[in-house]
Amino acid sequence: MEIKRDKGETFLVHPSFSFKLNERLLSYLKDYDKDKLIMGIRPESIQINSGETVFREKVLVVEPQGSHQVVAIELNGKIMKIVAPSFPKYSPDETINISFDEKRVMFFDIDTEERLKTN
Repeated sequence: MEIKRDKGETFLVHPSFSFKLNERLLSYLKDYDKDKLIMGIRPESIQINSGETVFREKVLVVEPQGSHQVVAIELNGKIMKIVAPSFPKYSPDETINISFDEKRVMFFDIDTEERLKTN
């Protein structure tokens, strides 16, 4: 993802969305001097919600698993899977609002792929 700074705020820009970094996430970039990085997040830390939204996307497939469901979307030509609670149920072609559990976001160096840490 590209790192963009504008009017005192920092964003990670992906071809499909822009993600504003809060103070906690900014602490990972304090000594990072590159303009790109890799953002990682596990499928169970991606949230489908009706409130704050990072981006909206159409559901491709839903895999019911009993205690949860796996919701697949396509993001910039790649399949991304979300582990969501069993309810509410989602359906193919339904447009969903997606955000991230910001406590679970990880950053990696674009060149070395080493995880960035706070000081």
